[in-house]
Amino acid sequence: MNWQKLTSLEGRTSRLPYWLASLVIMLFSLCSYIVLSLVFDLPLLPQYRYETADALVAHKQSQGILSLVNFLVIAYPSFAVMAKRLQDRGKSWIWNVLYLGPSVAFSVLSALNLATIPRHSLNGNFVGFPTLLGGLTLIALFIIGLVSIIDLGFLRGTPGPNRFGPDPLAEK
Repeated sequence: MNWQKLTSLEGRTSRLPYWLASLVIMLFSLCSYIVLSLVFDLPLLPQYRYETADALVAHKQSQGILSLVNFLVIAYPSFAVMAKRLQDRGKSWIWNVLYLGPSVAFSVLSALNLATIPRHSLNGNFVGFPTLLGGLTLIALFIIGLVSIIDLGFLRGTPGPNRFGPDPLAEK
């Protein structure tokens, strides 16, 4: 796999290189999340019970900042790979804004502490409960994520050349 060619914004890419690149980006994202968690001394896994509302708020806010930093680390490779796949489908790279928008929005909401609010659970501890804005963003993230997986991962690209270049399957 030619990574330099794959991460440019020119041309098209078929489904197999898209899936392979996505897997590598996801693994890199997981590793960077672990490293950032260790560097900033944050728990790797979320806790589901907090003794105080302040502890819950601090943890959710730091997780949001961590997610946003992690997203910035993988933003360009993700954007480039998705853009090339969109171009293979005959769509402009601008669709990336729609596909990546809810993910960025939820990370920003979490970093600003607007995605969840503390609520008492039955056992007296505090749990994070989604705000209306956070809940709507999560629903949008799920629906748009599902559409993008189907569109980019399963549907065949435009047969033959299109305005973005030759068919990557015909080049083989």
